[in-house]
Amino acid sequence: MLKKRSSRLVQILQLCLLVGLSFSLMAASCGEDKKKDEDSANSAQAEQPKEDAKKDDAAAQGAAAKPGETIAEDAYPGFNLKVLDDAERGKFAAMARAELCPCPESTQSLHDCLRKEETQCEPARYAAVLIASGIKEKKSQTVILDEVAKYVESINKTHEFKLDNTPVKGNPEAKVKLVEFADFQCPHCRMVVPIMDEVSKKYGDKIAFYYKHFPLDGHPQAMVASQAAEAAHRQGKFWPMHSLIFENQESLSKAKLRGFAQELGLNMDKFNKDFDSPEVATYVTQQRGEGETAQINGTPSLFINGKVYMGEKSVEAISAEIDKALAGDEKK
Repeated sequence: MLKKRSSRLVQILQLCLLVGLSFSLMAASCGEDKKKDEDSANSAQAEQPKEDAKKDDAAAQGAAAKPGETIAEDAYPGFNLKVLDDAERGKFAAMARAELCPCPESTQSLHDCLRKEETQCEPARYAAVLIASGIKEKKSQTVILDEVAKYVESINKTHEFKLDNTPVKGNPEAKVKLVEFADFQCPHCRMVVPIMDEVSKKYGDKIAFYYKHFPLDGHPQAMVASQAAEAAHRQGKFWPMHSLIFENQESLSKAKLRGFAQELGLNMDKFNKDFDSPEVATYVTQQRGEGETAQINGTPSLFINGKVYMGEKSVEAISAEIDKALAGDEKK
């Protein structure tokens, strides 16, 4: 179920670097794409008649530029489209013109939105990455724009997560709830730990901060680390185990994880039983399933009151969004 999902997101990350896109969501995350989405896209490509694909290409070429006009490598501030050739840049511009900008309250096309730094936003930049990567993968315009539409739908949706028995800091009754999906072997998740610790201390009982598991296939010890953390959670020691695992991220063998449990003074008979139980493994898999339903592409992924957080992973930026959520709750 959880195999072979890393290739496409790796390609997107590489493309981000090639186009010179400085983008906090993607540049500071570990990730894998969902195989079912990849299979669906590939299937859609295979089923689409060749003549439709030709029409897509013709439409892209026609909409991309006026006679004599070319799309420059630096047509969009913050991007260096040298990874795309002239024809591919034409397709990019055509699709960007056909897509509405996903920035809040924007009425422009994605193309117009990207033309100026002051009108760009993180969702618009990621939509651009999806288009550019789709072009490089030689997907049809129909498939690419469908992927962009699914992404925009996911970031505008308010997601509901199962929070009963989920590890939490702060006040579970708080109106503002932060939910993080993370992977114990992801280096970016480890970098976010002190940031989220500071945020939790700053707001105390004004918020609830929940941790959910999203072990990635590319990290072979992430699943067992999540199982160990859940086994510790059943003895009220999730957060101490969480800290030990991230502090020793490079060495997470089962023996090492059992050693952490001993270090925390856990009942080892109970820990070992829970650690090796199918029930705990299923629970971790179900949590990852919640993330997949929410269209998570990488870790760490943060949600504030069910809305995906798209900003910089910093105390200041996250605090600004929390303050908005707190202010909004006070007005109700």
